[in-house]
Amino acid sequence: MKIHTCIPLIIFLSTLAAPLTLQAGDHPGKKKTLPRIERIVTDLTTTQKKKIEQLSKESNERLQKLEMQQRRVRDSIRMYMDRYEDNSSTLFPLFDRESRLQAEINKEMYRTKTSINKVLTPQQHEKLIQHVHKHKSRKNAKTRNATILEKSRKNETGPDPRK
Repeated sequence: MKIHTCIPLIIFLSTLAAPLTLQAGDHPGKKKTLPRIERIVTDLTTTQKKKIEQLSKESNERLQKLEMQQRRVRDSIRMYMDRYEDNSSTLFPLFDRESRLQAEINKEMYRTKTSINKVLTPQQHEKLIQHVHKHKSRKNAKTRNATILEKSRKNETGPDPRK
């Protein structure tokens, strides 16, 4: 196979494998948990704190089980992706399983969020929402700044010699 036909093939295969690389929550140290609400909403009652702690603990246990299953599925996907032969009959059901597990994780997080919202007063909920939006805007600003910085570096050094 000639080099000019190999390069597009390599690019195509790398785009297929990109979603299967390590993602958030894909390693044991990273947990998908809600923020420590008592740090944000400082006027929680003792009853509210206990109920939120109980809800969070139960949710985290269920999330850990789901994430462990998802990790196993992703490991299987990586194993079959590394093989030379066509494994679509095995991989496609694994892709579906991974998607269902991610949907279950999202549902669990949403159930926990709504359960916690029922414990909070409207004022406490508003304070929590404001904090979340403030945090998201900071994160978006960091991403925009990193993009701008990257572009300015490219302009200073000229075109990328690797391309």
